[in-house]
Amino acid sequence: MKLTQLARRQASLPCPRRGGEVFLRAPARVIMRANVTEKDAEQAAADSVETGLAQITKQILQTDPEARESLRRYEEAVVRLEKAKAASEELDRMFAEASRGAAASDQQDEQTERQKANERLAEAEVAAAERLVAAAELEFETARRQQQQWAAAAGKGAERLESLKAAAVAAG
Repeated sequence: MKLTQLARRQASLPCPRRGGEVFLRAPARVIMRANVTEKDAEQAAADSVETGLAQITKQILQTDPEARESLRRYEEAVVRLEKAKAASEELDRMFAEASRGAAASDQQDEQTERQKANERLAEAEVAAAERLVAAAELEFETARRQQQQWAAAAGKGAERLESLKAAAVAAG
């Protein structure tokens, strides 16, 4: 058999995958099924578009000085924007720290005010207690004087009673 006859014979053999149907197939060709998902296809298309755009952009930048200048200004603006964002974040952080410091300071001030109020209240209570003690001492002194007066009056009354008894005994 010649080589071409062998190739024809192999090409007309039944295909085991197709249920024995005879299909002509080329002996040197291998048919492969590509396993490409939709996501992979989209990614490949996006990569292709990005590559094409990058090449076009590179060509434009090489040939057009205005485009180069515009790109330079854009890059400078991006740098300024990033610096502004960083400064804004730093300011936000500083404001947060200041707020925490102010809250702590306010809390400390409030605590100091409460302490002062408690001290004033304690001083007022001490003053009131001192006034009560002075009033009690005054009442005590008044009561002691009155007791002395009653004792003196009682003593005089007892002496008078004795002299009346003595006068009655002498008269009688």
